[in-house]
Amino acid sequence: MNPRIVIDERTGCWNWQGALTSAGYPEVQINGRISYTYRYMYFLWYGDWPHTLHHTCGNSICCNPEHLMPFNSQAEHLVYQNTGRAYRLKTACINGHDLTGKENVYVSPKGVRQCRLCAKMRVQKYNERAKARRE
Repeated sequence: MNPRIVIDERTGCWNWQGALTSAGYPEVQINGRISYTYRYMYFLWYGDWPHTLHHTCGNSICCNPEHLMPFNSQAEHLVYQNTGRAYRLKTACINGHDLTGKENVYVSPKGVRQCRLCAKMRVQKYNERAKARRE
């Protein structure tokens, strides 16, 4: 493993600690050419160099090939983003809690998925603040 990659045990992200583009994406020099690190890692892992890759984890510095989803075109990527499939495919919330199984996810009447553990923690914090205000 590259010493510039730090693995986040909670999320499984391989976080790049080297150079970043002005947009915040990891970059590396290979054979005198600059490339996005995550694209290069995807190539090493799968042997393919797709037109577009999407970070399913939402972490732009992640270069874990298993967190990348290839797209054939930018249009396909936009359709993916706009239909909400990106969120439905997530297996962990922003705090790293498991989003698989009905026992871990609440789906609102509008179809919005929420992490049950995060929701429970938000309610507990709210109740603690409300109790403190009453005292």
